[in-house]
This record gives sequence, C-alpha cells and structure tokens, in this order.
Amino acid sequence: MKEAKPSFGHFVLAQILSRYTGHCVLTTNFDSLVESSVYQFTNKTPLVCGHESLSGYARPSNTHPLVIKIHRDLLLNPKATPMK
Repeated sequence: MKEAKPSFGHFVLAQILSRYTGHCVLTTNFDSLVESSVYQFTNKTPLVCGHESLSGYARPSNTHPLVIKIHRDLLLNPKATPMK
C-alpha cells in the first residue's frame, strides 16, 4: 500500500465529495487513498473517522467531505483477518 496512488476513480469521487455538501464515504479500506485524493484534487480538507471510538463525532458537513473507515485506519490497528 505504500506505493498506491489515487486512480481516476478516486479523482471522480473527490470531485463529487467536494462539489456536493453532506456526502460521505463509508469504506472498508485501510489506506488513505480517498482522503489523499480529496487533498490532492480539490480545495477541501476531509474529515476522516478512522476508528470506531470517533464515530460519535462523525457528522456530514457543508465544508468538509466525510470519510468513515469501518475497519479502522491503517495506522490504528486495523480489524482484518490475516492472509494465509
């Protein structure tokens, strides 16, 4: 995941998130590609909920796109089954 870069799909998603208020992304991904694409391709700063203990603070906003990671962020002990 270190070498992963936002794709064209991430670019389109970032545009949607930045142009329409109150939208959020629920993702099972641990990576930071969605929020990176918002930073890189728009003038918005996303609000990232990377841990379930932050879920009470996650509210759609008129100024910040919301990204909710339901399996935690890569840096916050992600919930995953190890590959065999």
